[in-house]
Amino acid sequence: MVSIGLRIFVNEIECYNKLIKKIHKLRGDLKMEKVNIKYEVYFCICGRVHFVDSEKLNDAIVNEKEILIVCNNCGNSFVEGADKEEYNGEEGYMMYSRSMRDTEINDTSKIDNIVFTPGEKVRMMTGGEATSYVGNTFIDWETKKPDNITLKEWEKMRETVDIERTINWISDDNKLSNMSNYVTGIDWKGTKFEKAWS
Repeated sequence: MVSIGLRIFVNEIECYNKLIKKIHKLRGDLKMEKVNIKYEVYFCICGRVHFVDSEKLNDAIVNEKEILIVCNNCGNSFVEGADKEEYNGEEGYMMYSRSMRDTEINDTSKIDNIVFTPGEKVRMMTGGEATSYVGNTFIDWETKKPDNITLKEWEKMRETVDIERTINWISDDNKLSNMSNYVTGIDWKGTKFEKAWS
């Protein structure tokens, strides 16, 4: 799993909103959006999407602890935490994520919380669900191709998220709004969760 550093400051929401303002300034005269970060979002290799309460993660970070997240669907597990840093005169944190696959945990003293989650299913144009997430692409490997559809059409369908069915399935506006903050290959256009950068 590739770690992506994200600078999070003590007043996390305010910093996200500052970041959004910078993005809008760079992109020109776009409508300003407030970002309400209720959940941290993690995209699992099995195609599920995991949501972890931001307050739970923030509490762990402030206490210099980590959260272990375990996918109930595929068994994949990873640790989320942050290192304290100073940036532009402000105290902040550089977040990290590391895979725990094929790893023994010998010292649990740094683990603040263990989150077991089945994750939310992502619905695909095949009528099935995503069974893989690789390179910003959700893929349905399991649904069988109908005889009346060409292989080329099927290839496209099994890599295209059915956004309406996914929204209806997850049906939590906070989760969906936080999920749409990420560039993941999901087309949010025309939905109320569409962002300037998605």
